[in-house]
Amino acid sequence: MDLSSFDKAFKNGGVGRSAFPVRRLTAPLIYSFLDGVYSTRRIERYCHENVIYRYLCDDDPPDHSTISRF
Repeated sequence: MDLSSFDKAFKNGGVGRSAFPVRRLTAPLIYSFLDGVYSTRRIERYCHENVIYRYLCDDDPPDHSTISRF
């Protein structure tokens, strides 16, 4: 899936951590919805514990608030 048009909407400069790539947020989100997981806190926990979720977020798990804002 081509998500390059969404990358332009996120700022990658300035103060603080740079924005997560869109693919690193959409892949675990879509997989979790297909898996029946809708809680952002549970998705965050799975990104730390579950091998499949860790792979989908490139072993750099987003915070639950980042997932929620996305």
